[in-house]
Amino acid sequence: YRTVTSTAAYGVSWDRPPGIVDGGEGWIVAIAAFKAAGGDVMISLGGAAGTSLAQWGAARGMTATQLANAYVGVVDTYGITHLDFDIEGAAVADQKSITLHSQALKILQQARPQVQIWYTLPVLPSGLTADGVKVVESALKAGVTLAGVNVMAMDYGESAAPTSGPNAKSMGAYAID
Repeated sequence: YRTVTSTAAYGVSWDRPPGIVDGGEGWIVAIAAFKAAGGDVMISLGGAAGTSLAQWGAARGMTATQLANAYVGVVDTYGITHLDFDIEGAAVADQKSITLHSQALKILQQARPQVQIWYTLPVLPSGLTADGVKVVESALKAGVTLAGVNVMAMDYGESAAPTSGPNAKSMGAYAID
């Protein structure tokens, strides 16, 4: 699971793991070898550590078409049919970037209908956060077909899911409940 973050040229850059020296060419070779062995690949864009391309673009006047073209570039360069968007932290509440992102995904699906779109969103023990629900609603309103939502059933925060004191549980117990 590797994330892709924004660059100044409406493009993307890789979070480079050990063993992949060049984030672009190294990944092309690794993905091709994995697919040749019968595997399939989903690239995840976003994440907690960086600024999503949608956030970066919304702050700079990027159009939905420009953002969609950046996503098409990832799909075409790596020969993939699955994209996941990990939207968390400040990004999940950034309505301007969420709207731009939803519009761009609609354009992407029109240009590359084989691409399945997934979201990875934060949750509480009770389900998606209100901001996470808004992300899904924005996509559906824009006409995006979502293949699914991965939930981040992990660190909910001490206020939402206490792990110490009375009635405390482990994060795993909260996820199962």
